[in-house]
Amino acid sequence: MALKLYPETAIQNIATMIRRGNGTNNTYTLSQMPAAISALSNTGGDEASFISMLSGTWTTLKSYSTGSYSRIKPYFLYSYSSNDGPSILNFPNVLEIGNAAFYDVRRLTSINFPICKKVGYSCFYNCSSLSNINIPLVEYLGSYAFCNTLLSLASFSKCTYLGAYTFAGCKNLSSVNLPLCEALEQGVFNNCTSLAYLSIPNLKIIGSSAFAYLSAPLFSSIFNANQCTIINDSAFYSCVTLSGANFINCSSIGNNAFRSCSSLKFINIPSCEYIGNSAFYSCNLLSYINLSVCKTIGQYAFANCYSLSTVDLGAVTELSYSAFVSCYTLLSVYIRTSFQISIPNVAVFASTPISTYTTSTGGIRGKIYVPASLVETYKTATNWAAYSSVIYSI
Repeated sequence: MALKLYPETAIQNIATMIRRGNGTNNTYTLSQMPAAISALSNTGGDEASFISMLSGTWTTLKSYSTGSYSRIKPYFLYSYSSNDGPSILNFPNVLEIGNAAFYDVRRLTSINFPICKKVGYSCFYNCSSLSNINIPLVEYLGSYAFCNTLLSLASFSKCTYLGAYTFAGCKNLSSVNLPLCEALEQGVFNNCTSLAYLSIPNLKIIGSSAFAYLSAPLFSSIFNANQCTIINDSAFYSCVTLSGANFINCSSIGNNAFRSCSSLKFINIPSCEYIGNSAFYSCNLLSYINLSVCKTIGQYAFANCYSLSTVDLGAVTELSYSAFVSCYTLLSVYIRTSFQISIPNVAVFASTPISTYTTSTGGIRGKIYVPASLVETYKTATNWAAYSSVIYSI
């Protein structure tokens, strides 16, 4: 059975009378309806079809299609859960789908919107059976648009915007193609545990928690996003299978961005100028980092990086509290700045071979290398004096 879209006022009037006359049941017989409603079944118009649906057709509805309407209103079929609602949607002329229009329609398996350009937020949220979609011209996908669905492929060649958590919880999602997208908003791939292929060649901004807690096949090889300039807070937090990454144009890495990425062995960030608090906290396998143009390193940025042995800080101007605390194998730190930089306290290198002898390095003491003209200045400077015995010329 195929149904049409109806004037919003007619639907609202009918729904109001039903609520007044017969409570909140999902299906009604004509005998249960007030006479003012049941009389509409004899009109032969849109109202008659709608009454037919209300009187029992809805629970067996298989498909839902429209002809001339160009926009679907927000909350159109909101929360027809369990066994209610259609399994197939076919809207050949719709250009825009309103917010939460098909929220929680759990029987829905397939949708066709061949010319739609905008999908509102939460539009197909928790449509837990939805696996087949055709929206080839879509340009805008709102927040939570396909959250908690069964999608396995997301290919949107015209899409330029993805809202927060667009695909979060899509555990079957294995392949994503977004050639025009330049930014990923917060949590967009959160908990997409099957993600194996990702193509976003123009990606410039990675939002907060975009890949957080993601243990997926995607990270079994090197992650490359060489157009990316900004990585926001917690973007890759606890991505425990991420082994390596290239971000050659990235200038800023937010707080906790790679925290607890316990398999991360290397990261290439030659253009990075800012590293936030705890950005690489507990990246246990990271052994070397080159920060040749980095100016600011936040608190605990590399704390508990147990394998980190060499750090080139280039032209750093600000080292924050406990930046390298508990880096048990840190033996070489290079500071190339042309003037003596300050540190907030002596804890910057606490619990490392630079501050004390450790069994992790067989008793070998770490060293700090600075420009030759600044060696004596560093040895007597506030807080640096605690490390005077291990400060050497580059």
